[in-house]
Amino acid sequence: MKALSLIQPYLNNIIEGKKKIETRNWKTDHRGDLLLCASKSVEIEPYGKALCVIKLIDCRKMTKGDEVDACCQWNDQKYAWIFTDLRLIRPFDLPGRGGLFDVKDEKIMFLSPKLSK
Repeated sequence: MKALSLIQPYLNNIIEGKKKIETRNWKTDHRGDLLLCASKSVEIEPYGKALCVIKLIDCRKMTKGDEVDACCQWNDQKYAWIFTDLRLIRPFDLPGRGGLFDVKDEKIMFLSPKLSK
């Protein structure tokens, strides 16, 4: 499965339903499931772990209307990664990396069905 690292508290905000859009300086053509992991760059718990799977349904230029769901101010240079279908997994150690990277599906154990839209 493709994976993406986020620094905390952004991943916690996604899990809590406060953040529905991730912003990046780069776009992706990937659509579908994406494993999200908390990088070790900031020591806000949990860090250095894969925590959930989310469905990436769109990637487009950020708009002013994205500010609330992205939990940040509008930036015309950013891309909005639109998420839905959050599913928690049994956390496991996973060092963060830049860009999208691959993780073996066997490591991912789902804890719950769909939690949010």
